[in-house]
Formats: sequence, C-alpha cells, structure tokens
Amino acid sequence: MNNDLFIASNIGVFRKKLKYTLPDKKLYYPPRWVYKVTGTNVNDTYSIGDRSSITHFNGRSTRQVFINYSQVSPLYSADSKENIIVAVGTKVENVLYHKAIILIGRK
Repeated sequence: MNNDLFIASNIGVFRKKLKYTLPDKKLYYPPRWVYKVTGTNVNDTYSIGDRSSITHFNGRSTRQVFINYSQVSPLYSADSKENIIVAVGTKVENVLYHKAIILIGRK
C-alpha cells in the first residue's frame, strides 16, 4: 500500500498507483458513506463508515463484514494488522446522548 493512494466516496472506492502510469482502478461500490480505508496490502483492505459498516476487499471481491442498518452509528477510524481489524466510532442513542464504540473483528 506504500505506492497506492486510496480514495473513498459515495460513488466508490478507488486505487491510484502513485509510482506508475497505470490507470486508476475502481475497486468496489460501498453500500454507504466511507470515512476511512485501511489495510495491510492492496488485496487486503477494509472500508468503514456509516451504520457501523465494515467492508473487506480481498483483491477480487468485497464482503460486507458488519453493518447495522437499524442505527445511525458511524465508524470514523480503523486499523488492521494480520487477521485483526479494530474500528472506533460513535453509537447514537438519541440527539443528546452518544457513546464511544469499539468493534474488534477477526478473519
């Protein structure tokens, strides 16, 4: 991932090679807003965002690891190492009351 730039938006997650003149590559369409893309390699990336969603990309296909459609609880940051991903965000209880959440996942 050292020579790659990952760009996430509501229309997709893209990878741009910084060192080479290869064209941009669209990796996948996210099911919601993405706040962060992290991973250990270009074929092992995670995107996190709205509805506590975590999507894994293995280089060929995507898999929705976790999503909670019933709550507006975004994840804002994440990091992964080997077989573990840790994501942090906010659980929205009501307009005035929010709690910090930490999600830990294993492959």
